Amino acid sequence: MQGAVSALTGSFAEIAEHGRSAGGDEAIASAAGMARMKSAGAYNIAQDEHTCVVLGMPRQAIAAGAVDEVLPLGHIHARMLERIGA
Repeated sequence: MQGAVSALTGSFAEIAEHGRSAGGDEAIASAAGMARMKSAGAYNIAQDEHTCVVLGMPRQAIAAGAVDEVLPLGHIHARMLERIGA
């Protein structure tokens, strides 16, 4: 993760989507990684609670202040394309 953080540019984005974990160490580690990426210039998007099966990872990232935008799963792809100018 540290190497990826060092290589980031302002156009990079990380996405927090639901996973099998409802929280705990995996979600906290993911949120911490997203916070480091945001500090390095990444634009982070989290999946919203209404389209998540399990909200653990997005919730942790949002609570950590590591997210720039929260979107429904069906809108993330279009937003990413918009961010890269495609």
